[in-house]
Amino acid sequence: MIVAEYPLGESSVLLSLGDGRKIECKLYGAPLNQAKGVAVMCHPHSLLGGTMDNKVVHTLWRTFKSIGINVLRFNFRGVGASEGQYDHGQGETDDLAEIMDWIAVKFPRQPIYLAGFSFGAYVAAAYVTRDRHVPLKRVFLIAPPVHHFAMEHIEHLNVPVSIVMGERDELVPVEQVMRWADKLAERSVVQVHMLPDATHFFHGQLLALKEKMLQDLAG
Repeated sequence: MIVAEYPLGESSVLLSLGDGRKIECKLYGAPLNQAKGVAVMCHPHSLLGGTMDNKVVHTLWRTFKSIGINVLRFNFRGVGASEGQYDHGQGETDDLAEIMDWIAVKFPRQPIYLAGFSFGAYVAAAYVTRDRHVPLKRVFLIAPPVHHFAMEHIEHLNVPVSIVMGERDELVPVEQVMRWADKLAERSVVQVHMLPDATHFFHGQLLALKEKMLQDLAG
């Protein structure tokens, strides 16, 4: 159980999980009477250089912060100062669940958002499918790797979903993502944004990514 306080301003912290492991996080906190919500974000694949400082994850961070939403990004187990070993998404989802439970306790009356990029999008979606008690306002899945993880078995997400893809994504098959999004939309509220000039890492398209996110946050 995480018992640390959520600090004001920007800070780097090590959160202690229930099993005693430490997870490295960066947080931004505004006074409770000013914050408009809180968002948690998940980074790309741990074994392929993904960290919470990835430029797409940092864009998510800045997007939420720009409209007064508190933000938390963290390194998955085995990355940076986070303790543990890569666990193919299962353990990473477990850790996310603990963080989300902590966030819900710290912000009981605030809208809560979740966002993930690439592998982080898979972890975010896997978390949403769990029997959880944290109400979510919206989940953002950026370039979800439907081809590499068993996301085709995720047929329902009981929270509004925004999917952002680059039409020139060289790592994730766009057509496969669209098929999955169409299937998901049969039982879920789904908004899909296709950026025609964007690759997997959104080189030169981070502003366009931010604009799509702001559009859905304002909706």
